[in-house]
Amino acid sequence: MKTDAGMKKKDLEEVLKQAKQQIPPTSKLTWGDAPAIRPINEEMYKFLEGFVRDGGAAFTGSAEGSRAPKIEAFSGASVWFLDLGSPNRNFVSVDITDGDSKSVLDKPITSGADPRLEFVTLGKYRLKPNITGKPKQYVLKYREGSKEESVTRPWPVSNEGFWLIELTNFDGKPAELFTLLEEGDFAIPIKQVIGKESTTLVLTDLTTGELQIESGFSANTFNFRFPLVRNKNRISVEKMYVLFPMTKSDAAKMVKELDQKSGEDLMKYIDSKKPSASGDQTVLLKPSMAPSWFEVPQSIGMYERAIPIDDIQGWKDQARNANAETDRSWRVNVYKLARKDASLPSTAAKVNHPVSKELVYAVDMEEMAWLPGLKTLQPEPKKVP
Repeated sequence: MKTDAGMKKKDLEEVLKQAKQQIPPTSKLTWGDAPAIRPINEEMYKFLEGFVRDGGAAFTGSAEGSRAPKIEAFSGASVWFLDLGSPNRNFVSVDITDGDSKSVLDKPITSGADPRLEFVTLGKYRLKPNITGKPKQYVLKYREGSKEESVTRPWPVSNEGFWLIELTNFDGKPAELFTLLEEGDFAIPIKQVIGKESTTLVLTDLTTGELQIESGFSANTFNFRFPLVRNKNRISVEKMYVLFPMTKSDAAKMVKELDQKSGEDLMKYIDSKKPSASGDQTVLLKPSMAPSWFEVPQSIGMYERAIPIDDIQGWKDQARNANAETDRSWRVNVYKLARKDASLPSTAAKVNHPVSKELVYAVDMEEMAWLPGLKTLQPEPKKVP
């Protein structure tokens, strides 16, 4: 599988769990509950992709001979792949530096019993460095025969991750699995399925698109507006939930808490908070309110909900006295997956965070139009008795 760089093993386990839930009752397709999932490097992924597409004829990697030494980003947190380019080369050391050539390691990684270096095969290793800064480049030293060489290159950054998944105790036709992955509903959208009936290899691309934020005031009403989340040219998110108003620190804490849950548990949690239904015309945004959950339904070309502002003067006073710690213009978004089979449990959908670019269930963002918009609102005239 090729995924976003932020994808974790537990995310892939959840996709497979949701796939299993959607196996048709008449199908004999099944597999074990404990799939073997491990990260691979991009070169291995390209080889497997070429093998599935055309028996490997399209793969251009070099199986023999010497190649330039390199470090590649590897699927999984804080792991990289080191390839010396030849089984005849021996590793000496590697140091990782920032833009000012200052090391971001406590000490360079050297050959020998260094726990940060994991042997894979001749000339190939996994790197597990404890990086304390922002890496910009690396200096790799190796020995070929009696001659020591050194290369300096930019530190690799990848927006993708690569995984090998083995479905244990698999029973059924591979073609049924391909169809299930192609047509099913998943919290993390699948863009492409590559496969053949004659092989048990399946490659999918779970990369999602970015979300852009655009909300604002209309008279004395605040309109939450967000673009539709789509997958394979169809809408894959049924509705959104917004938690508002919040401080920046409270929003960050909430996101951290929510992302520890599975997609199904997250929806159960939101339901337990009794979110304001999208058809509720009585709800108001009040300056005294605690952070509250609101449904934001699909509208024409977007998710949208307009909520009237109550006690405008109270909001203006609160905004005028706010500082970085007390400003409550932050919110948290959660996206509910649209499921064709209503009998399946509700689940949240993962999306790319617009700032961090990580794949998350919950997105914390500042409503940039909130404070400037409050300044333009006119308080309600006082009623004369």
